[in-house]
Amino acid sequence: MVFLVIGLLTLLNLGTGFGLLALLAPLKFRQKLDPLERLLSMLGAGVLANSLLGLLLADAGVYASWLLLVGALVLAAAGFFRQSRRKEQGGSTALSSLAVPFTQWTLPGRVEYLLVALWLAGATLIYFRPHEIMWGGADAGVYINLGAYLEQQGTLVVKDELLAELPPELYPTFLRTMPDGTFFWSSGFLVTDQTGRIWPPFYHLHVVWLAAGFALGGVAGALQLTPYWALLATFAIYLVARRLLKGSPHGWWLALGAVGSLAITAIQVWFARYPTSEMLTQFLFWFGLWAFIVWGEDEYEDGTLAYLAGGAWGTTFLVRIDTFFVWIIPAVLAVYLIGEKRWQRSQLWFFAPLVILPIYATWHALVFARPYFDNIYGYALAVAWQQFWWLLPIMGLAG
Repeated sequence: MVFLVIGLLTLLNLGTGFGLLALLAPLKFRQKLDPLERLLSMLGAGVLANSLLGLLLADAGVYASWLLLVGALVLAAAGFFRQSRRKEQGGSTALSSLAVPFTQWTLPGRVEYLLVALWLAGATLIYFRPHEIMWGGADAGVYINLGAYLEQQGTLVVKDELLAELPPELYPTFLRTMPDGTFFWSSGFLVTDQTGRIWPPFYHLHVVWLAAGFALGGVAGALQLTPYWALLATFAIYLVARRLLKGSPHGWWLALGAVGSLAITAIQVWFARYPTSEMLTQFLFWFGLWAFIVWGEDEYEDGTLAYLAGGAWGTTFLVRIDTFFVWIIPAVLAVYLIGEKRWQRSQLWFFAPLVILPIYATWHALVFARPYFDNIYGYALAVAWQQFWWLLPIMGLAG
C-alpha cells in the first residue's frame, strides 16, 4: 500500500509539474538547477496545479479522483506538446535533462545523491507508520472522514435528511448545544439551522488529497498522505539548507545533517504520522522558500520561479486558517522592490497568487465552513477588542 500511494502520487505530481513548467518555460525559467532541484521543482509545481484543480472540483460539487487524473494527463500532454514544438524550433527546453547520466556526475555528486536516497528510504520507514485514526481524535478523525466523504459524494456540503426532518425543539435533546447557539453534531461538525446541513470545520485542501488517497486504497490509502507530505517537506528543507550553505565546502553535508536531525525529532515524527494538515503546510512553505531563495539569486527576474514561490505560499492559505502571517514576506519584499526601484512585471507572478488565493480561501471558508471561520475570527476579534480597546481613543486623539 505504501509504495502504491507514493508511486502513483509522485507520478501524478511529476507529470502535472512537467506540463505546468513546460508551459511556463517561456517566462524565463533559466536557472541552472541540478537534478535534485529539478525534481523538487516538478513535484512542487505538480502539487500546486493538482491542489487547485482538486479544490475547484470539490467546490463545484463534482469532485472525483479520476477527474483529477484526467486534468493531470491533459496538462502533462500540453507540456509535452509545448516541449516538442520548442525543440522543433531549435529553442532550449526548460526541463531538459532532468536526469543527468550517472557517468557524468562528479564523485561528490554521486555520494550526495546516494546518501540522499538512503536518507529518504530511512525516512520512509520512520514516517509511513501512520496513526490509524478513522473517527474521533478531534482534527484527525474529521479530516479522514471528510476525505472519504468527498471521494464518495463529490462535494463538501454535508446533508442529513433525517436531521432535516427532526423538529427543531428536539435539537437540544439529540444534539449538544454550543455556547454560540449552534449544535454539536459530532466531533468538529456543527448544525446551525433546520435545513439538515452539517458544517465541517477547517479549510479543505488537505481533505482533497485525502480523498485521492482514499480512492487509491480506502482509509489505509488516505492515511499515507500525511507521511508523503512529511517526506517531501524534509526533501525541500534539505534543498533550502543546501542552497543557503552552498558557499561552504561541506555545504551539502551540513544540510543533510541538519535535515536528518530534524527528520527524527519526536514532534516531526508525530505529525508525519498524524493525519492533519501540518505536513502539507510544511511542504508548501519550504518549497516556496526554496523557490523564493533561487528567485532572489536571479535578482527577482524569473517569472516561473516567482510563480512557484508565490503559488506555494499562497496555497498555504487554502490549507489552514492560521497562515496569514505569510503575508509579512510579500509585504516587506514589495516595499523593498519599490523603494529600490527594482519593480518588474515578471514579479507579478509572485504577488498575484498571494492576493488571489487568500481571497479564494476566504470565499471557500464562508461557503463551506462558515461556523468554523466565524468562531476563529470572531474569537480573535473579541480578544483583540478586550485587550486593546483602549488604543482607539488614543489613536483618535493622535489623529
